[in-house]
Amino acid sequence: MSERDAFTPEQWQALVEAPPAIARAVASVAGSPAQSANELGAFLELVDRAAADDAGGILGAIVGDVHGRLAGGLPPEPLEDEFM
Repeated sequence: MSERDAFTPEQWQALVEAPPAIARAVASVAGSPAQSANELGAFLELVDRAAADDAGGILGAIVGDVHGRLAGGLPPEPLEDEFM
């Protein structure tokens, strides 16, 4: 059984979608476009380090899927009224 099998598809999707959403939120309030780019770059470095440190564990599995989503391009951000 893989780490992913311990979760429903919906739970796994939520785990994979959370880190990029957090990174976007942090980057959006970082200030200038250059600062936003720096924040996103720092997030990508963290993702790469986490994947290397926990390649066979749950964090590595989540990071692997997050990295795959990032490589495929992030979906557009939801409209703010969707959170209410």
